[in-house]
Amino acid sequence: MSKSLICSSLVLSSTWKAVESLRAWPRRSGAYRDLHPLWYAIYQVVPSIALAPPRRPERPRRAWFGADSRLYRRFVEIGDGLLMLGDLDEQLIDQVRRRAEAEGWEPERARAAGEAAAVLGAIERRRQGGSAESGRSPQLEKPTDLGTHADLDADARRLGMISAALDTDVVRQGAALRSA
Repeated sequence: MSKSLICSSLVLSSTWKAVESLRAWPRRSGAYRDLHPLWYAIYQVVPSIALAPPRRPERPRRAWFGADSRLYRRFVEIGDGLLMLGDLDEQLIDQVRRRAEAEGWEPERARAAGEAAAVLGAIERRRQGGSAESGRSPQLEKPTDLGTHADLDADARRLGMISAALDTDVVRQGAALRSA
């Protein structure tokens, strides 16, 4: 009897983990694809961030298997790239954030737009031969341990907003004003 209880508890716990992974897959796979514009923008100036260089870096891949580990790896690559780019311009973040809020953006999304503009500014500084400014780390939240799924999802949401904001007029105009 005790052997059957032990075996059934092992089977149930393994099954529950598989069900949990299947339920989270669409969200994590989508977050992985959402981060591609930010990752690719950084990858173009700092290709050494890719742990395994992709054959076609300009196209986002689908995370069919291992969405959690691919998403975490993408966080690490983005974080490494941001560290290599150096400090983000706080004045630019604030300027673009205020402009986005004036256009009716929600505060969280406006902050992401400011950070996206600062990332573009740091990328442009790097393209022009500038080096990373030392000092404190970029203000983006660092990836956390894979075991805390709430944090993984929160980081994905935050970096996804920054990634989505890269292609907006507010961000491009803000970054262009700073680099001019």
